[in-house]
Amino acid sequence: MAESTYVLSALQSEIQVIRDPGKKESVVNKNLDRALELATHAVATEGSRLLVFPEGWLQGFLASRSLDDWLKVCLEVPGHETEQLGEFCRRHGVYLAGAVLERDKAWPGRLFNTAFVIGPRGKIELKYRQLNPETLNGMTPITSPADVLDEYIRREGRTALIPVADTEIGRLACLVGNDINFPEHSRSLVLRGAEILLHLTAETTAGSHPAWLDVRRSRAYENVSYLASVNNGGLIGGLGPRIRAHGHSEIISYEGKPLASADSAGELAIHATISLQRLRYRRMQVRMNFPAQSKIKMYGASYYKTSRMPNNVWATRPIQSAEEGPQQVQKVIETSLKR
Repeated sequence: MAESTYVLSALQSEIQVIRDPGKKESVVNKNLDRALELATHAVATEGSRLLVFPEGWLQGFLASRSLDDWLKVCLEVPGHETEQLGEFCRRHGVYLAGAVLERDKAWPGRLFNTAFVIGPRGKIELKYRQLNPETLNGMTPITSPADVLDEYIRREGRTALIPVADTEIGRLACLVGNDINFPEHSRSLVLRGAEILLHLTAETTAGSHPAWLDVRRSRAYENVSYLASVNNGGLIGGLGPRIRAHGHSEIISYEGKPLASADSAGELAIHATISLQRLRYRRMQVRMNFPAQSKIKMYGASYYKTSRMPNNVWATRPIQSAEEGPQQVQKVIETSLKR
């Protein structure tokens, strides 16, 4: 039976960046040690039950890497780091979420942006690989499961595409970075039962447009869901200034109202009480219950018939550079203009 109320902590950590792949272990350990200090403090002072860290919180991001260098700084999930985090969760009886750049021996040459939730038994209870990476905006050459869809479903199963974990603290689901900008993604998670959406992100100052805040709140409101959007507080040792992050993490209620907000970048922690009882009562109401009211089948044909990003686009080889992503988007735009 799920717990009725508990404290969720969004831990907006500053991140040491791996500039030299040869120093990966040292940098990851520094980030991990500091993260566990923040987590320990949140448990001790707030009684936190769910601890949420941002995207890239153990490695950081650095532009202009080759694919080979990106793969050198990747982690395995599960791996050494998740084992350490699992021990922390066992010791304190908590859940912990974060997102890292992942490599998988089963997918050679592929770079994934992977979120996970570890439970109080120390095991990974949810693993999600980002479906809508910034690759299409010319950023990191990340493979989306959609890029290798047929083989991904064969190996991992269809439920691995949009997973929801039924836990003691409610039904949890993850979004990573750019996923938040695709309303159908959040709605799909909620239709699968998600109650608390964990948005793990790494928005830089370039992403500080006011609409980014509005989008988060809209996803919570339109899906009658809690949403924790956790950004990094800054990148240390990267190519730009230390505080090259937007910060402004938020925990948002199922009514789209901020419950707790970070007012700046930098290392910060915010906390809010999650009430599953109130959420589930609200979801039993008819008024403004948009997931229940949605006429989903009315829109299916529009999605299927429209020419947009194809699946399996990198099925035969891994994407090699970030430049290849926008090239695919340009083809879609040109095709749509001809219609």
